Amino acid sequence: NPNPNSVLVGKLVQVTGVVSLDGVTDIFREYFTPKLGKELTEKNIAAIHAGHDAL
Repeated sequence: NPNPNSVLVGKLVQVTGVVSLDGVTDIFREYFTPKLGKELTEKNIAAIHAGHDAL
């Protein structure tokens, strides 16, 4: 299951504009794929996008 904090990361990216969504997802993918595996990492990235795109 994706981590709920991933949704918050997406919203933080949207609200602050300090970093880009692509930058966050690239770093997330690079860092977490070896730890979580590709499938779970991609689910978390989808959660980041969902948080970013919500309201």
